[in-house]
Amino acid sequence: MAFSFDSYTGDGATTDYSITFDYLPETVVVSATPKGIEVHLDGVKQTSGYTVDTSLNRVTFTTAPTAAVGVTILRVTPRAAADRLVDFADATVLTEAQMDTSALQLLYIAQEAFEQSSSGGSATPIYL
Repeated sequence: MAFSFDSYTGDGATTDYSITFDYLPETVVVSATPKGIEVHLDGVKQTSGYTVDTSLNRVTFTTAPTAAVGVTILRVTPRAAADRLVDFADATVLTEAQMDTSALQLLYIAQEAFEQSSSGGSATPIYL
């Protein structure tokens, strides 16, 4: 079971694909090219032709991927220092939600780093 991506095979008819992995909703910017969730067809990142519905946890294609096309939906958690979701400050109230968000952001980055690389440091991601 993967923690940061879903893999499917197109059949020429299915347009809706479930997102079964966890992600931080605040990292997903739903637009023509959503941030936080990437969609690949046969290993090629898509920038249009689909929408991400975070309330239903699914990707919907405008046109169904053709038969035998590999469909990969993956989580891309922001990892730059400027992308930290929680910035702790002295003398402020520390909430459970802040601690959970911070810990989950780090957990998700670690899962992605592991799953999107292969043993031995190969440049080919294992999800493709």
